[in-house]
Amino acid sequence: MLSLPIWIIGGFSNRKSLNCAEAWYTKDGATWQQLLPKPPWSPRHEPTCYVFDDSLWVVAGNSWPLMNDVWRVSVAGDR
Repeated sequence: MLSLPIWIIGGFSNRKSLNCAEAWYTKDGATWQQLLPKPPWSPRHEPTCYVFDDSLWVVAGNSWPLMNDVWRVSVAGDR
């Protein structure tokens, strides 16, 4: 059975009133790994994400100004 990772992309810190530019993933829901080096996209929250062609696609997100960019993320060895 193929085990696909669960991803957490971006976010917002109410405590600091800042968007986040982090990406974390897990295959078992218990052990999380941060995508390093840090993702190349600017800090944002609520991006739209898709899985296509063995990659995670991160699209747009809330920031100011609103974002309309697209990023592709592939993690080696996750097949």
